Amino acid sequence: MPASHRLPVTERDAASVLDVLGDEYARAIIEALSERPMSANELTETLDMSQPTISRRLGTLEDTDLIAETTRLDPNGHHYSVYRVTLERATITVDDGTFAVRLTGQESPSDRMSYIWKEMRGP
Repeated sequence: MPASHRLPVTERDAASVLDVLGDEYARAIIEALSERPMSANELTETLDMSQPTISRRLGTLEDTDLIAETTRLDPNGHHYSVYRVTLERATITVDDGTFAVRLTGQESPSDRMSYIWKEMRGP
């Protein structure tokens, strides 16, 4: 099982995370994925949302590191994306007029290596 750790969020990201968590569709996706990892098609069926709505929210949730994408192979050799929640807890603080968001979550070793690589490469 992956270790629990703090997911890094810069101050500029605080507004993005708050915006995402304020979106009812994004919250519904997080709630569904907290039960089990699912593909976009499974989310569409489970949540009765359109495919474009699901796709947009998945992208936004990935960009804010609230979910992670992995690839699965089906028995026929086709591959598809499956999403899982990485968020366990969000702590919001206000200090000197500035919002800060601290995310605590779980991440697989491959996710951690991807993050480290991304940070080393820079923007």
